[in-house]
Order: sequence, then structure tokens, then C-alpha cells
Amino acid sequence: MTATATIQTLITEAPTGIDARVAYQHLNLGDSWRMARLGARDLMRDETAGYLQFDVRLTKKLRVVVKLAADDTYAIEIGRMRRTKGSSLPEYQVLEQARGIYADQLGETVERLCAAWS
Repeated sequence: MTATATIQTLITEAPTGIDARVAYQHLNLGDSWRMARLGARDLMRDETAGYLQFDVRLTKKLRVVVKLAADDTYAIEIGRMRRTKGSSLPEYQVLEQARGIYADQLGETVERLCAAWS
């Protein structure tokens, strides 16, 4: 998927509720060092809106959003803050989204997407 400004971010989608501790455990499932290896920073959760968000910096700084869907699968979004011409404020740009990710695939999928966009 190519980066476009027309992709709706997971953050603005309807709330589903997420237990951030469980999502964090699923990210590290089978690899307790995954988040440290990704260099995850600024971990934030919003229980009301239903998402977990953190920044990673491999070669480029990326924002990762994880949201639990109603069918008990996860949606993952990789994005970046960018300055656009004529604007002094950075704008969030969605780079890629993956949906229908099961808990046991969550960490590996996040790693793969981060590596692809770094």
C-alpha cells in the first residue's frame, strides 16, 4: 500500500476497547525482548478509544498504533509525522495498515511492518 493522506487512521475509528496490558503481552508473545529491540518509546494507551500507540526508531521514526477489533483480531497501523509545505505544524501520515492479525502473529507483524518502512 502506498502512503496517501486519504487513509483513515485507526485512532479515529469507532472505539472497541482494549486492555493495553494484554495487547502489550501479545506484542511480546514468544519474544520478551521485541519491544526493546524495536526501540519502542512513548508508549500510550487510550482505553476509551481502544488503542495502544508507541513510537519506534530503527532508521526512521515511525508511529505504531494497535487496535483490537470487534472480532478479537488486531489492526496495526504504521505512520509518520511529516511537515508539509506551507505548514509549520507536522501532520500525521498513515503509511500502511494491516487488519485481521491474530494475537500470536501481532509481534512478528509489527516487526515486519516497521522493518519495511524504516
